[in-house]
Order: sequence, then C-alpha cells, then structure tokens
Amino acid sequence: MQRYSVPVRIVFWQLLVALVGAALWLMAGTGPALAALVGGVASALLSLQFALRVFVRGPGTPPELVLAAFYRAEAIKLVLALTMFVVAAKYFGHLFVPLLTTYLATLVVYRAALLWAID
Repeated sequence: MQRYSVPVRIVFWQLLVALVGAALWLMAGTGPALAALVGGVASALLSLQFALRVFVRGPGTPPELVLAAFYRAEAIKLVLALTMFVVAAKYFGHLFVPLLTTYLATLVVYRAALLWAID
C-alpha cells in the first residue's frame, strides 16, 4: 500500500474502517450494520470526489488553478455531505448513531494521513 498516493490510501483505509465499523455494529443487528456501512462509505465517497477534482491535475498546473480546484472540490464536498446526511436521516433516522459513529471513525484516517505524508 506504500506505493500508492496519499489520496488513494485515504479512500482505501476509509472503506476498510467502514467495513470494520459495520462488522462491529452487526452485533446490534443488520439494520445498525447497514447504517454504519452507509456512514463509512459516504465518507469515502466524499474523499474520492475531492481527490478526483483536486489531485488529478499534473505537476505543471499553475498554483491558482490548484487552489481554485481545491476550494471548488471542498464546496462540492460540503453540499454532497449535507445531501447524503439528509437522505441518510430519511432512511436511517432511527439508526443515526451507527451511521454517525462510523462516519466519524473514518475521519480519523485523515490524522493518520498526516503521518503518511511525512514518509
């Protein structure tokens, strides 16, 4: 996994955390496990869309275009996150704790990514 870029590793580990979270919530039933999986996968999809919009540019891209892509991708990410949580609340409103805890657990991957960038 070391040879892959940091954005790819972030998405991979977020999906792995989502699966582990869903497996842990499976002890409470299939409904909580599915809600947990949805929360984790939502986080990974948000990271993926951000990476595809920002990090696909070549090394010769002018800094102002990279910065514009960064802000645009972050704005889209916020709108998509809000939309995903509204939809998730509609279908998993009674199971919002598993969904939210797994979503938050996937955000820990960003902290780990700070260490990967140092390598």
